[in-house]
Amino acid sequence: RSPLGQSIQRNTVNHHHRRLRVIINRAIKDGIIHNSPYNSFKLKNTKTDRTYLTEEEISAIVDLDLSNNQSLERVRDIFFFACNTGVRWSDSSVLTHHNIELYEGKKYLRFQMKKTQDPVAVPLTQDALDIIEKYKAEKNFSKDDKLLPKISGQKFNNYIKHVAELAGLYKTVTHHVARHTFATVALMNDMPIHVVQKILGHTKLETTQIYAKTLPKTLFVEMEKFKL
Repeated sequence: RSPLGQSIQRNTVNHHHRRLRVIINRAIKDGIIHNSPYNSFKLKNTKTDRTYLTEEEISAIVDLDLSNNQSLERVRDIFFFACNTGVRWSDSSVLTHHNIELYEGKKYLRFQMKKTQDPVAVPLTQDALDIIEKYKAEKNFSKDDKLLPKISGQKFNNYIKHVAELAGLYKTVTHHVARHTFATVALMNDMPIHVVQKILGHTKLETTQIYAKTLPKTLFVEMEKFKL
């Protein structure tokens, strides 16, 4: 349990163990200790479902009239931007106009992922470009300006849950759900899995394949083959 008495999921506990294991391995390398307790202690994750929104659920959020609440409108726009790009919160919150480049007249994002330090290139959809232009128009333009409105991650996740409720959704929605949504919708629309892998910045194809295992489209297509 956490210091506040809240239950901690097994996968979260394992995440902390992995951080500790890095420190222990460094201590072994430096000769401070000689053996790792993790040699006989294996971490096993619990399989979890990756929540995503359907195209209908995304539309329900996008179609909300939030013009009377600027905070919720901005949060909705940031979420929809992530649905269109698959970019993590840690990356999207620091992107500036310097991260936009051109390839044959088309704009795309180029940046180094904070989590892995790997370079990533993400083509920008028209919806993503419209959001960028919307907030670019709010201020005197500078290439150093952030692409998206500034808000803390905690506030964002609190507000996006409220936005989802207003849209009549009963799923637990966070910024990371937008990333899952991008991956799932891309695969459902037949984007090659290796392309999805590149856009998401996954180092292993197996990570991307998680999204492809139980796609509703796949289930229905295969079920059509079923006959008694």
